[in-house]
Amino acid sequence: MEAILRLVDSIQPASDEVKFQLRNALKEKTVGKNESILKAGQVSKYIYFIEKGLLRAYYFKGHLEVSAWFMKEGDVMVSVSSFFSRHQARKVFTL
Repeated sequence: MEAILRLVDSIQPASDEVKFQLRNALKEKTVGKNESILKAGQVSKYIYFIEKGLLRAYYFKGHLEVSAWFMKEGDVMVSVSSFFSRHQARKVFTL
């Protein structure tokens, strides 16, 4: 939790009240290796902060998995088109 608050502070210093509100609003989720946090066809409901590990986004081309991009510790991940437009995701996001 503190890592994301440091990220927020690095963009714009946050007041103690804002940090208090963020601590109350944000939820921590532990995801295991090779576990998907969003699958193609689902609608994204969350924005993720990667505290530890590496996330891979991929899609299928026929039967092949094609890596689209990777996110690392300290990165924020969101399927922008799915989250904001409420459309189904086209990629799989997995740790």
